[in-house]
Amino acid sequence: MKKIYSILLIITFVAIFFAGGILTFIQKDEEISKLENRKLAMPPVVTKEKLIEGTVFSEFDEYIKDQFIYRGKWIKANSKLNTMLNKKKYVDVVVGKDGYLLSFNGFKHHLDEEKLVTDVDSVATSITDLNNKIQDQGGKLLITGLPGQSYINSDKYEKYFESMGEFYTLQDKLYFGKLNDVGIKNINMKDVFNNYNENLYYKTDHHYNFKGAYLTYSEIINSVRDMGYKVREPYKLEELNPVKINKPFHGSWGAKMNYLFPNDDFVEIPNPKFTVPKYEKIANGNKDNRLYYFNKTDEASSYAAYMNGDNKEVKITTDRKELPKVLIFGDSFTNGIEPLLWMHFNETRILDLRYYKDKNLYKYIEEYKPDLVIYVLSSSVYTYQGANNNFKGDLKD
Repeated sequence: MKKIYSILLIITFVAIFFAGGILTFIQKDEEISKLENRKLAMPPVVTKEKLIEGTVFSEFDEYIKDQFIYRGKWIKANSKLNTMLNKKKYVDVVVGKDGYLLSFNGFKHHLDEEKLVTDVDSVATSITDLNNKIQDQGGKLLITGLPGQSYINSDKYEKYFESMGEFYTLQDKLYFGKLNDVGIKNINMKDVFNNYNENLYYKTDHHYNFKGAYLTYSEIINSVRDMGYKVREPYKLEELNPVKINKPFHGSWGAKMNYLFPNDDFVEIPNPKFTVPKYEKIANGNKDNRLYYFNKTDEASSYAAYMNGDNKEVKITTDRKELPKVLIFGDSFTNGIEPLLWMHFNETRILDLRYYKDKNLYKYIEEYKPDLVIYVLSSSVYTYQGANNNFKGDLKD
């Protein structure tokens, strides 16, 4: 009897497996997973080279995984089960206190002070060289550093997870201390945010919310004025008149849990009470005057509402020649402040060196000749050697 039961179990499993495979091939392939907010693998193109190298088989494996029948329902069921079991870690995200999702940093981190000092010195040397280049072209440099969402909320970690608070605190001290030593104008937004007893970051995303972006914008413009540039003072929050989007929020951390983790995050978009300056915006070579991207028909909102997410290059011109020209570069943390900063300048150029490969930053500065360069970055990449810290490395000359 036991043997018959085992045989029936095996037959049932094999039948389900083959039925699932057949249905997977019959169904229409989905190009995008809304649940995971990513593109899904398509059927691989079989070539002689791929067959020889064996890559076609790994591509086919990814295709089957992404297109397996009822995949979305399986993912939802798994996430719901994990939530019911009160699971605290999902891939590289952990559930913190008070409804926060945070970066997983392991359970114990060894702080290597000597390496951190070396890394900061290396980055500071590159920034000093960049500053000299900008000054040679008649401009000035402003560094704006932002604490990461998990750093500013390090107190939200459960005690058995590593918060990296000690590392980031020392990194701040070394990084901004070095910038001050070499005379480069800088803003440490961690010091500013510490004065506010409110949420300035999303609970389920690694970016700041509109209030956090607004405070950063205000600090930047005030610093620009202190540097001698004749630009108007920051617009008041009441003048910008932010309006809440009443749609479910899909954050980057929430995506790791397939947006099934409950949250009260929301996106705000300004509805200015003043007349916005006339402008023309070109993003990645295409004319597009939108600054905020959200339609009433959208099922959810996200940080991508600001400037439509990451762009390799944006140009905004206003034909107000009495105002300075600015170059802003950095990663996605620039997205939330770009729609505010441009109003204070004649021409604004924005680069993300993770995607912009037409020329290196030095060459771009030579050709554009900005009056001011603003570098915006988060604490997670202060000492990172690539991406936007790679001012002239692998890019074309």
